[in-house]
Amino acid sequence: MRYSPRTVASVLDSLGGIATRAELQAQGLRHDAITMAFHYGRVLRVRRGLYARLDTAPDVLAALRLRGRLACVSALRYWGEEAPDEGVLHIAVAASASRLEAGSGVVVHWSRRPERGSRGCVDLEVARRQAASCRALSRAPG
Repeated sequence: MRYSPRTVASVLDSLGGIATRAELQAQGLRHDAITMAFHYGRVLRVRRGLYARLDTAPDVLAALRLRGRLACVSALRYWGEEAPDEGVLHIAVAASASRLEAGSGVVVHWSRRPERGSRGCVDLEVARRQAASCRALSRAPG
């Protein structure tokens, strides 16, 4: 069987656009095929062991790099909803998350239970609920 960098992109598509190296390998891709796909610019390496399609939204990539998912008003904008753009990224992370290195431009929404959505973004209903109760938005000037 031939392995090409393009194969990695198509497997990523079938897995929702974002996948770990282990998930790609479980689909029959070899380590070197995944590495070549990244080096030839066919897929993005988000962080060690996590890969994404080339057209993945920049905010989703930023959230994934912080080991979270797009949340709150950042997720609302991703879903095409009107939402204030206060210049910060809102991400959702599990309450048990560790080694979170979010800077001043990030609002973290900690969650004790898994929220609905994809690997990269909470779903629209969850984002609306988060935005309705977001403390950072209630402190925003204006």
